[in-house]
Amino acid sequence: MKAVSFESVCFSYPASLRDKPSKRVFDGLALTLEPGRVYVMSGPNGCGKSTFARLMSGILRPDSGRIMIGGNDSAWMGLPDIGKHIGLVMQNPSRQLIMQKPVDEIAFGLIHRGMQKEAAMNVAKAALRDYGLAQTADTPAQKLSKGEQVRLAMASLAVLEPDWLVLDESLSSLDGASRGRVLEKVARLVRHGGGALIVSHSKDLAYELGAVRILMEKGGVGVVV
Repeated sequence: MKAVSFESVCFSYPASLRDKPSKRVFDGLALTLEPGRVYVMSGPNGCGKSTFARLMSGILRPDSGRIMIGGNDSAWMGLPDIGKHIGLVMQNPSRQLIMQKPVDEIAFGLIHRGMQKEAAMNVAKAALRDYGLAQTADTPAQKLSKGEQVRLAMASLAVLEPDWLVLDESLSSLDGASRGRVLEKVARLVRHGGGALIVSHSKDLAYELGAVRILMEKGGVGVVV
């Protein structure tokens, strides 16, 4: 499993078409996330938590500095290659669901990586059961509740066995049972040597999970505890 290091990372959102100036989010950010741990990232709105998650997963690219995945500069890696190591569950998971049926959503990535369709469908059905979604196999994915969409997105990533799972404000939409199920899957990944980054406004989640807490402030990391 691979560590992820932000080395002197700078990132700004470009000026908008409405004449808003460019927005500097990170200025020389340096932080290393080690596998085998859960990290909980919190901080005020606008401090860059979701931007960090998108940079880590390759959706955004830094203006300068490097993001290293297992010693390799992610600047030379395409999204599919980064996706082999880091799976992101977005704040609005409906944006990352591309197939009509949940069972096809989970099977899609497996088939794309070369698994035979029948085998992929069997894995997908097992994953639906594992995430408490068996009854939704043929329900249109966009008609699922947000909590169900979070679990579906996570199941779709988990079957691909990434080194890291990144949950961007994903727990806030889950009921108690679903939240417990997702956190159990996170714990299982970590037990097997992987890592997890959970972006959350909760001040207590890190203590609940025995996780490393990353307190963000505007411009970068304030405290790691």
